[in-house]
Amino acid sequence: RQDAASGGVCSNTTGTRSYARANMRIGFSSTSAREASADQEINLGINPMDVSLYPNPNNGQVTLEYNLDKDASQVYFEVYNLMGALVAGRQEENKAAGHYTTSMNLEETAGAALSSGVYLLQMRANDSVITRRFIVNK
Repeated sequence: RQDAASGGVCSNTTGTRSYARANMRIGFSSTSAREASADQEINLGINPMDVSLYPNPNNGQVTLEYNLDKDASQVYFEVYNLMGALVAGRQEENKAAGHYTTSMNLEETAGAALSSGVYLLQMRANDSVITRRFIVNK
């Protein structure tokens, strides 16, 4: 059927939905995990549902738990204030796929005292970037 608002075409056959538009085609297929093909499996290295930062709020000492779906030569942790300025950063090297827990004292990492407020922690590994918001409350 024709999608009048966007000029695209939608089609639906058993278990498959696709959307086509000039220079773009998006397809979805419902298959079981056993039937998934390589085209359907996208593995960027970090599972976004498995990244947690606690406690939140905190006093500048945070614990970060994360899972790497595949080996990473470097994992970056960067803390930004809401103005976008980098206030702290750390790099870990040669991480095999698996579950990790790491602690950060943000004031030691930043080299200066952090004021109370909202910050963003950005984690980068392989081709993935995950951001978590947290509060420092002193």
